[in-house]
Amino acid sequence: MHDASNSFLLKKGLLQATNLILVFLLLLGAGVFIWSSNKGFDFTDEGLYLLVYQHPNEFPDSYTSYHRVGSIVFDLVGGNIIILRLVGFFLTALATLYFSYALTWFLDKQRLSLFENSNERVLLHLAVQGSVLSAYCWLPPTPNYNTMAGIGMLLSCGGILAFFSSKNLIGSLAKVGFGIFAMGSGLLLAFLAKGSSAVGIVVISFLLLGACSLIGFKEKLVFTALASLAVVAGGGFLFLLMPGLFASWEFFLGSLVALTEGNGAKEIIMRHWQESMDFAMRHLRSFIFPILLALGVVFFARSRLFKKSPESKEKMVFWMVVGVLIVEVVLLIVRDVFSAGIQGRAKSFIGYSSVFLLLLTLRVGLPGFVKSTSLQVGGFLVFLLWLAILPFVTAAGTTHKIFINALLHAAPLSAAILILAASIDKDLRKAVVLPWAGVLLGVLGFCQFLIGFVITPYRTLPKWTQTVPVEVGVPGTFLKLDPASAECIQKTKAILASAGFQPGDDILVLYGLPGLVYAVGGVSPQRPWFFDNYGQIGHEENLRALKRIPLERISKALIIHTKSNPIAIEQLKSCEISFAESFQQIGKISVPPKNTSADIWFPIKKPSIFE
Repeated sequence: MHDASNSFLLKKGLLQATNLILVFLLLLGAGVFIWSSNKGFDFTDEGLYLLVYQHPNEFPDSYTSYHRVGSIVFDLVGGNIIILRLVGFFLTALATLYFSYALTWFLDKQRLSLFENSNERVLLHLAVQGSVLSAYCWLPPTPNYNTMAGIGMLLSCGGILAFFSSKNLIGSLAKVGFGIFAMGSGLLLAFLAKGSSAVGIVVISFLLLGACSLIGFKEKLVFTALASLAVVAGGGFLFLLMPGLFASWEFFLGSLVALTEGNGAKEIIMRHWQESMDFAMRHLRSFIFPILLALGVVFFARSRLFKKSPESKEKMVFWMVVGVLIVEVVLLIVRDVFSAGIQGRAKSFIGYSSVFLLLLTLRVGLPGFVKSTSLQVGGFLVFLLWLAILPFVTAAGTTHKIFINALLHAAPLSAAILILAASIDKDLRKAVVLPWAGVLLGVLGFCQFLIGFVITPYRTLPKWTQTVPVEVGVPGTFLKLDPASAECIQKTKAILASAGFQPGDDILVLYGLPGLVYAVGGVSPQRPWFFDNYGQIGHEENLRALKRIPLERISKALIIHTKSNPIAIEQLKSCEISFAESFQQIGKISVPPKNTSADIWFPIKKPSIFE
């Protein structure tokens, strides 16, 4: 009795200590984000997002309409970049919290006896929040289509879990009703942000949860009917309330046709499959070694070759598991999976994947697996597979490699890791694996955030170098930038002002600096970012966009010509613009983030025949 009491107190103390560590890391991470929310400005991606939010009608819909969603939030915050960054961060945290709560409701309904006490539940919520920090480890802080797709995934999947967590659908209208609402609104948000993400979430959820024996057949039928009605009703409501979101049928065709017509869907699936296989083979040692260690523990636990008493063998299994976990931490450090930023992002997802595979091997192999999950082993594994795949399907359609963007949506995989950890602890009747997994996920997310957001932020200098206040955009937000970037914006503003530039005038940057257009208050017609590093395909896309701009607008626009690129001259000539005869150079600037120079050209006013 005394030993049991000591064991309970030790378990409680370990969980509380783990929660304190996670609270410290999360508060520190959130504090760093708030402290640095007025620091830095990316002249490329972030400038692109802000341009399309400020001028959504300038740009045609294609396979995404995230700019129309973002413009609503942009207008609500008055174009304040700092508030916009904070809104994206805390909305992601709230959506993650809803998802983790819905997960505990679902597990309770299935009587899986995981996260039974308050300390275990708090650990789950805190550890999954570590994934929010990971999501900000290498992208600009301004909300973008990845942010929106991630929030949509968390809301929709949280809503699915909430619906299936109710013991009595009639008696739990609040939970069920809000779950359906969250599912419908989340899918619509994901679809508007990135149609391939929403379609992937629907298909994977339909296939895996439809095959999951943890959920009853009648529940699945009722859910399918209500979910379909929710999506249709939600889409109709949005169309009536905000018709601008559906201004172009090209958006729907671009999203749906690419995933239902053979070539588009096949191309996306095959590309991501090949990337995943290349990733797995390149990092095979990262996965094989921890799995072999886990299999060694499983062999000993199930073997009858060793003449040990059950109690003695149980202790040895416990210490073998502890040893494997220690080795795994060492391997993670050696493999540098705590790094982030542009250079380290290729390694960042290895940590989550290898820990999941390690714990899955242990969980399935230990003798108590079938007993601890009743007779629903298959359903339990299918459910875990659903959680593990969600980050990949949310990243579907990305131009980056899929495992890189999957890191931005790691919350479901983190939850699967914690479920496995709690399940192993129940089998061993200890409290070691869950605290280990919680701290590991918290530290992993915080380190990735610290390196990728503070030390090597996306296409900007370290946060502590951002010290010079500069007004960015119109309406303006005062941000602190590094001296060189601040000088670039201030000098560009001075040159444009001397030429009579007014906010809202057209500026063509040929090529590659949408953020500079936004910073000085300009408009980039037809395309927010004219690319310079996409080869022949990129040149063709730039030319198509230029030809869609009315000739009068081009002839009156300012032109920022980077590196005196001769391709720009040829493309303007194709649009019937003689660059040398129509524009005069009024200044030259240096753009430090891209280590490039640019000439600023102003249109020559032709004399009127009436003058």
